[in-house]
Amino acid sequence: MVGFVGLTVSVLIFLALVSYNPHDASFNVSAPAPDAHSAVNWIGPVGAYGADLLFQCLGYAVFLLPIVMFTLAWRWFRSQPVESPISKIVGCTLLGIFVPALLALWHWPDVRGAIPPGGLFGHLIADGLLGALNTVGANVVAVTAFLISLFLTTQFSFTAVHELVSVPIKRLDPVGRVRDRWAAWREEREQVRLKKRLAEIKSVGRQPVASQAAGPGTLLLKSAPAAGAEIDEDEPETRSPIEEALAGPILMRTQEPKSPAPKSGGDPKIARAAGGFRLPPPSLLQAAERSEKMAEADLKEYAHAIEVKCQEFDIGGRVTQINPGPVVTTYEFKPEAGIKYSRITGLATICASRCAPNRF
Repeated sequence: MVGFVGLTVSVLIFLALVSYNPHDASFNVSAPAPDAHSAVNWIGPVGAYGADLLFQCLGYAVFLLPIVMFTLAWRWFRSQPVESPISKIVGCTLLGIFVPALLALWHWPDVRGAIPPGGLFGHLIADGLLGALNTVGANVVAVTAFLISLFLTTQFSFTAVHELVSVPIKRLDPVGRVRDRWAAWREEREQVRLKKRLAEIKSVGRQPVASQAAGPGTLLLKSAPAAGAEIDEDEPETRSPIEEALAGPILMRTQEPKSPAPKSGGDPKIARAAGGFRLPPPSLLQAAERSEKMAEADLKEYAHAIEVKCQEFDIGGRVTQINPGPVVTTYEFKPEAGIKYSRITGLATICASRCAPNRF
């Protein structure tokens, strides 16, 4: 209900401001009685008096009032909370102070030719800024305060404004369009040149690079294919064909491994598998040795010790299974019927002190 009433009031204020007529009866204008002459304002005499009072105080900035009221009422109507209400109040206050001042400083036309553009408040604030900071300083302070109020009350940002303004400016900028066309023409020309160079290399080939003796620590040069050699285009490459064709010789630093001393008795035989590569046999692997091995008798002795220790605390049961491991050995203890497991877990420390350490 509150949101609906706020929406209605904001619409009435907006209609009264839009249909304002300085010749209607108001606080500063005398006119015949309402029964003899009706107000021109769409909201009647109430709208005429209210619009005249608001324009006299704030000038054109009074249109911010129905906008702010409509926004708040709409959020109230939809049960949406206002984020950072204190900052919003401060921002609205700055708007109400410095927007009329800017209107007065920039000498906008009067409201209906009768009321100053900034109203009484704008005139007083503008005169105070001019008296203290002169024209340039007053404009700088007023514009700064206006931008700060936009930051506080709206989602205004310079990045969004730049993106919004850059599109029409770019369309109207002849120098930018000529520069873009020049860059596109140069790129197209370079692509054509590279394609011609690639076709020439495929048909004629590049001159091979002179080979050098490969010694320890020398540089090996990978030369291009000789004239008449075919280029395998189906081979996968990480670079584009144009870049691969135009790439120069590849330099690689290699170090020749030391060859072992020749053995007497003829050349060694090279074993070749008939069916290709075969994995080495598992016999090459060595089984890992356990850090500690326990005899079966010791395991059974530890299990009997656990059963005896539990009998001392009236916990009957027996060890049903032993799982020895390389580090930890587990004993599965099955208690008799009616014994709670909490009694067994409470004896774990006592059993561990009498039995094998770190194994229970």
